[in-house]
Amino acid sequence: MDRLYIHSPDRFARKYAYQVLLVDEFNRAGVEVIFFNRELGRSPEDDLLLQVQGMMAEYERAKIVERHRRGKLHAARAGIVKVLAGAPYGYRYIDKHTGGGQARYEVLPDEARVVRQVFAWVGRDRATIGEVCRRLTRAGERTRTGRTVWEEENMKQHKVKSGTRELVETIVIAVGLALIMRLFVVQAFKIPSGSMIETLNIGDHILVNKFIYGVKIPFTDEVLISVGKPKRG
Repeated sequence: MDRLYIHSPDRFARKYAYQVLLVDEFNRAGVEVIFFNRELGRSPEDDLLLQVQGMMAEYERAKIVERHRRGKLHAARAGIVKVLAGAPYGYRYIDKHTGGGQARYEVLPDEARVVRQVFAWVGRDRATIGEVCRRLTRAGERTRTGRTVWEEENMKQHKVKSGTRELVETIVIAVGLALIMRLFVVQAFKIPSGSMIETLNIGDHILVNKFIYGVKIPFTDEVLISVGKPKRG
């Protein structure tokens, strides 16, 4: 394979670090990576644009996850049961086509009896999950998959993150991406003096491609990944 055609960088990989790694690996293998929506590596500006697109793709991925979570939460509060991945033990899911236009859960008597027994053991006898599994195994009760041996994995419930935790995680991801961009990719500067008049005036704002200087350990001059030596303009 001599060439790899890809629609755009964010379709290549959603994480910026993976984009850089994959492009470098393909180049080492002699494979030319071609994006349909832009050229790759023709100038430092092209490299900077690729880096920014990669960071924005990773941020957009985090936003998509957050929007999906909020949509499922809104549907659950509205009583729409299809937002769950599957019916919990003791119920059978009836989709809206089978249920005459209304999705719902239907109680399974045999499994519901087991659920009531489990609640009685845990609430009344203060039994542990391991003890409950041993009791169910001795009683010969069957799991959802038809097994008679119960394990703790069968008893675990799906954990749902709180809205506050999801919000904090989204903010942390956004702040982390911003710090990574500032430390390794691009940084804004304001021209403080007139030493570059005729090219740049006092007070002009510029964006500096820091990635061209290599990936350095923050707050030091030690280079971890050498990209190349920048040339004087």
